[in-house]
Amino acid sequence: MEDKKSKVIATRIGIKISLENAEASEEKEEYLYHYTSAAGLIGIVKNRELWATGLRFLNDQQEGVFVHNRLVVSAEQHHLFFGAKFNERQARVYRQTLNASRGLYVSSLSKHPKSLTQYRMYGPPNGGYCIGFPRSYLEKAGRLVEVSYGTEKREKWVRQHALTVLGRAQAHDDGVISDDELLGKIFDQDEIDERCFECAKYKAEEFAHEGEVRILVAGGMDTIHLRPSADGSLLIPYVKVQLPDEAVLVKIYSGPNRLGRVTSESHYGLVAEAKRSHSPWRFEGDSSNNWAFRSMG
Repeated sequence: MEDKKSKVIATRIGIKISLENAEASEEKEEYLYHYTSAAGLIGIVKNRELWATGLRFLNDQQEGVFVHNRLVVSAEQHHLFFGAKFNERQARVYRQTLNASRGLYVSSLSKHPKSLTQYRMYGPPNGGYCIGFPRSYLEKAGRLVEVSYGTEKREKWVRQHALTVLGRAQAHDDGVISDDELLGKIFDQDEIDERCFECAKYKAEEFAHEGEVRILVAGGMDTIHLRPSADGSLLIPYVKVQLPDEAVLVKIYSGPNRLGRVTSESHYGLVAEAKRSHSPWRFEGDSSNNWAFRSMG
C-alpha cells in the first residue's frame, strides 16, 4: 500500500514544515481549491497571484444578471410582491437605484480537491491541476463569498432588499419633493456595493456540485487587464488578486493526464520558477521521492 505521507502535499511558503505537520494542518484548516491549467499553475507560482474574471464574462452568462433582473421585477411589479404597500413613485425611484452598479471580478474556488468535472471544465482536455490554500489565508486577499444554489435563499434576499429600499423611499416621500430629491435621500453607495456583491453570490442549482467559494474584488480602470478567451474570439477583462506574502502551507494536486503521473522534473521546474521570480514559496517532497503533487491515479 502506498505510504500515506507520499500523498500529502509539501508545498509551503517561507517556513520549514514536516509532512506530519502538514497532515495535522490539513485536518484543522479548511482549504479552498482553484482548478487551472499547467500554464495557470506556473503563473500562480511565479507571481503569487490569482486572476479574477469580470462577472459578466464567466461561463454562465446569467451570472449576476438574473438576480439583478429579479430585483427589477420586484420594483416594476411591486404590487404582486407587496400588494398596495408602496405607491408607483416610490417603486419608480427604487427602480432608479438599481441602475447604479459596480464592476465585480470573480476568482473561483472549490471546497472539493478531486472533482473530475472541474478538472475537465476548467483545465485543458489532457489534464490539469488544482492548487489549494487555507481559507484564512485567502480571506486576506479579498472578500470570500460562499455561492448559494437554488431559488429559496435568493428569492428571500430579493424580497428583503426591495422591502428595505422601498420602505426608505416611503419614509421620505412627503408627496412634495421631486423624484430626484427622493432618489438623493435613499441613495446609499455602501448599500449599492453590498447589493452588487450579493447578486454575485447566487447560481443555478445545476452548479451545486462545484461547492464554489468566490473571491470578489471591485475593479477600477487602473487595475483591469485583458486576456483572449479560450477560442480567441473575445477579450476577457480580469484583475490580479495578489496573495499575501506570508508563511502558509499550499497543496497542489494533478488531475488525470495522458502521462498518468507527475515527474520529479515537474517539481524541480516549479522550484526553479519560484526562485527566478524571487517568490517566498518553497516546494518540498518526501524521502520516498514522491514529489509535491498528488495524482488522481
